[in-house]
Amino acid sequence: MRVDEDNRARPGGGAEHRVIVSYRRPVRIAHVTDCYLPRTGGIETQVRALAMQQRSAGDDVRIITATGGRDGVFSGDDIVDGLTVHRVAARLPFDLPIHPRTRREVAQILKAHPVDVVHIHAGVVSPFAWGALRAAHEVGLPVLVTVHSVWGPLARPGFRASRAVVRWDAWGAQLSAVSDVAAAEIARALPGAGDVLVLPNAIDPADWSTYR
Repeated sequence: MRVDEDNRARPGGGAEHRVIVSYRRPVRIAHVTDCYLPRTGGIETQVRALAMQQRSAGDDVRIITATGGRDGVFSGDDIVDGLTVHRVAARLPFDLPIHPRTRREVAQILKAHPVDVVHIHAGVVSPFAWGALRAAHEVGLPVLVTVHSVWGPLARPGFRASRAVVRWDAWGAQLSAVSDVAAAEIARALPGAGDVLVLPNAIDPADWSTYR
């Protein structure tokens, strides 16, 4: 992810700003998301918009997902909106975005297509994302994990358990959320995990205003 020195992601609940990756040169970025186009939803839409903006800024951007493509494409490379999409999908009931060899498959992609940073997008349940985090750690890449949901009291035990398995803080992964509210909930769920940055979802309220 690229953050300008004058437009920095901010730690949730704090006033200080911090650069994630320098703005000074194009960055090679791999976005990892359980679900992506042709599925449509909140995370898919935000990841697509972010990736396309980064590409237009000159970055080298690719997507890694557990969602199959159109025309029966389950595994392999696909091109969507001019972006390379690496699909690591399995034939499962209801097209569940789960793959039994996520870590191995994603590690192979990251080795074949070197990047500077891996940006993982997670929701309430994101088995593919957590497996990809293990792969990125194995390859030795810096990781930003953006949580696109609010980790309320009912979800906290599950995320604490996943932390014990994935160990993202011990591996140096940076956590972020899409709002101050979401960042505060992550900090409560994972005490001691360090700053939770805020990467706004870039919604312009004016686009949704009612014309009078």
